Amino acid sequence: MRKTSLVPALLLASLCAVAPSVASAFDAPPAFAGRPTFERYEPSAALPSNAQARSTRVWDRAPRISVASYSRFLADMAARGGHSFRASFDERSGVPSRIYGAGVEAPGAVVDGALAEAFAYDLLSDHVRLFAPGSKVGDFVLVANDLDAGTRTVAYAQMKDGERVRGGQVNFRFKNDKLQMIGCEALPWVPSFASSAQASDESAEKAALDWVSTDFGRTATRSIGSPLVVPFATAGGRIAFARALPVVVDTLDTAGRFEVFVDLESGRPVARQQLLHFASSSVLLNVPLRSPAYGPRIDAPAVLATLNIEGAAAFTSPFGAVSWSGTSPTPIEVFLTGTRVQVLNDAGLEASLNVSIADATPLVWNASDDETIDSQLSAFVHGETVREFARTFAPQQSFLNQQVQATVNIDDVCNAYSDGTTINFYAAGQGCENTGRIADVIYHEYGHSLHAHAIIEGVGEFEGALSEGASDYLAATITGDPGTARGFFMDADPLRDIDPLNYENHWPEDLVGEVHEDGKIIAQALWDMRKELVASLGEAEGVLLSNELYYQGLRRAVDIPTMYLEILAADDDDGDLTNGTPNVCEINRAFDLHGLRTSGTVGSSLGVTPVSQDGYHVEAEITGLYPQCPGDALVGGKLRWRDRGNPGLVGEVPLELDGNKLSATIPEQEAGTVIRYQLEVELDAGTMTLPDNAADDEYEFFIGDVTPLYCTDFESDPLDEGWQHGLEDGEETEGADDWAWGEAKGSPKNGDPAVAFSGDNVFGNDISLEDNFNGLYQPDKINYAQSPVVDTQGHTNVRLQYRRWLNVEDAHFDRASIMVGTDVLWQNLDSDNGDTSKTHHQDREWRFHDVDLSDHISDDGTVRVTYKLASDGGLELGGWTIDDFCIVAFDSPVPPCEGAGCENEGGANAGGNGAGGGDDVNPVDDDDDGCGCDVPAAPARSSWLALGLLGGLALLARRRLRLG
Repeated sequence: MRKTSLVPALLLASLCAVAPSVASAFDAPPAFAGRPTFERYEPSAALPSNAQARSTRVWDRAPRISVASYSRFLADMAARGGHSFRASFDERSGVPSRIYGAGVEAPGAVVDGALAEAFAYDLLSDHVRLFAPGSKVGDFVLVANDLDAGTRTVAYAQMKDGERVRGGQVNFRFKNDKLQMIGCEALPWVPSFASSAQASDESAEKAALDWVSTDFGRTATRSIGSPLVVPFATAGGRIAFARALPVVVDTLDTAGRFEVFVDLESGRPVARQQLLHFASSSVLLNVPLRSPAYGPRIDAPAVLATLNIEGAAAFTSPFGAVSWSGTSPTPIEVFLTGTRVQVLNDAGLEASLNVSIADATPLVWNASDDETIDSQLSAFVHGETVREFARTFAPQQSFLNQQVQATVNIDDVCNAYSDGTTINFYAAGQGCENTGRIADVIYHEYGHSLHAHAIIEGVGEFEGALSEGASDYLAATITGDPGTARGFFMDADPLRDIDPLNYENHWPEDLVGEVHEDGKIIAQALWDMRKELVASLGEAEGVLLSNELYYQGLRRAVDIPTMYLEILAADDDDGDLTNGTPNVCEINRAFDLHGLRTSGTVGSSLGVTPVSQDGYHVEAEITGLYPQCPGDALVGGKLRWRDRGNPGLVGEVPLELDGNKLSATIPEQEAGTVIRYQLEVELDAGTMTLPDNAADDEYEFFIGDVTPLYCTDFESDPLDEGWQHGLEDGEETEGADDWAWGEAKGSPKNGDPAVAFSGDNVFGNDISLEDNFNGLYQPDKINYAQSPVVDTQGHTNVRLQYRRWLNVEDAHFDRASIMVGTDVLWQNLDSDNGDTSKTHHQDREWRFHDVDLSDHISDDGTVRVTYKLASDGGLELGGWTIDDFCIVAFDSPVPPCEGAGCENEGGANAGGNGAGGGDDVNPVDDDDDGCGCDVPAAPARSSWLALGLLGGLALLARRRLRLG
């Protein structure tokens, strides 16, 4: 639906910068509220438009563009001795984001960087069509060959005609002399920009300044970079490219910095990225030594501070010690500048202390009653503390050799930020403490700078929510307290708690589109990992390992979900992630609490054989389990089934176990029946029920040969076929009637599908996430979609059979209905618990649904189906998404096929999504060397067999069956 007010957008860094140039802080100024980090140039738009060019990642299912090239890759890996590969694919670009498996032998690759580079280049050359369709190997240049913590990483940056493609990268990881993982954020089909027309630097600079100043007032140019190719998402969601000049612009009326990309051909901006990602604090923790409002003050050494002793320059020691020759006492001047930390005072001159120092008598500089000086002292002490603490887990990080530059007493309140290198803190006011006086805030902001500099070029990305959560973790692991920034509001309460007592934030249910709230998911997972490792290894070793894994994950992760795999890869000791890692059980327990493990189900074989044969076979494959971990070992389970129309006809079949696959066969049933079933999978620590939807916990399928009366797969506009939609009740605001047709673009936030069940398009509530739509239905509305009138004359058993992906609140609050006229034929579950009802209907896969229409046919023999959604004023979810809609007739069972040359329901002319049938037929391959007879075509009328799978629909009647 179209948003009716400005709300914070999900701030995602869409593509990694050519060089780290990111910034994060505690709260966004009001001028930036509601704006995406990466924004399209649309000067006439009422609201800013997200130009993020990445989309939802899909595990273990290559998009159509990559099926052939991924198959070639798997064959190559098998020839090299590699197996058991898994991959996540970027659904929009078609390229694999991460590929890992049992490892491919690469002798000497860890110790010898040249061997690793040769191995990686060979793979890139052979499979560039998989990693970057439309590119050649010469479009990639080596940018990193890094050895750290036993992992050799070889990374390539994507180029086009000698210029960098922003964010395009491919990298290869080697551990224990095996290829362990491949990461890819390359862009497909990058065009050449052959036009000779090119805007000047001066005109590009003016265009950049004009755009930013239009929205934010006075501006100034910070820098102009070299031309590069910039990918961005168009208003229609496609990936587009521009050859652009990057211009970095500062806003002067508020703290802001933008990198603006100006198209060198047109001279107009195409996109801009906010480089200062501000953050807000809301959680306060009771921790000593953290702020003026909580805990005692301590005397900390002034480490390597600059001194003036009787006119001669000197420095304190790493322990704050100082020595001099001459009399005692002697005059001394102390400055808050040193080789490790430099403090700048935005409110005036930097503080210094002029006193006399006496032999054997410590000099204590106490400015507790002066906020502006006390903040400088605090920034100096804690800036050095966090820098040196980071050395314990990242000793090879060159950024830790740089001086920390901390600016305090900025003329603003309730905030702090990092610009990717420096850290900056605001004065006290409006109930907030001076943030330069809060140790946790200093640690948090330095964490952003560490993240920006830790990223391996061509491998990781700076993503806002990931960095917020990781920076909270850094502050907490330094203090040992999961409650961060106590004293922020001048009391002892924490600003954020990453170890809450009563609730664990979970991916993706708890995504709200605000980086600090979303960052709680990874912060809590990291803290839980720390607790698990401390329990397993002891305090010192557990904390150190947890910190090392956090840092290695940050170097390579591109968002919160990829942190899990990157941490496993960092913990791995043999180059084979499929057999686990030394601490896989502890890591899994922590990340599983927050929905960040890559476990799941893959429907591998649910089919109904021709009715003359026995059985209805079901298989489920449970992925992402490690049997060595308590709770992960598969034990078995059972399949429960029932006849939907005959409550007394039920059964139970044991699930047979074969590795991580479970299978069972439902006994043969009569044609014309609907069978519903569920799988109860037993692990040694509990059970898993499939399907995973508490409001509809059974799959279903229809048995029998049906005649399509009207079918559509929504690949063409349904309104052209007579579909209608509208608002039945509620205020007629923009987007109130939110039924729409187009590509599936669901997200974890709304739970909608990222891909259609078949083809590309679907029909549903608020299916777009582009422009001003958020994918959620509106409150206090009743809207509907209505099918064309379908003629059913000559048929008595008429049924609706379609694919559904529905997300709706418990029917006590919101009702999703299927109707004919005023008759409600189906409605989502009302758990009947009054205002505490919370059994929401949340499909997590495409579900087959059969609805009997026979008793609801009009007198003239026609029927029209209505989908309706009625919402209250509270929680909104994704609503209806439907695909492969079909009204069919079940007339009489087709006699079973017996003997060669007989006709069978699975013939070459059977099936299809259209009323004419036959369009999706896979013809017989006459050159097939398989044995047995070819089953001839079925009768001329179209038929299909509708089945509910774990992960998809098996239309057996769409293909020629071969019996043998």
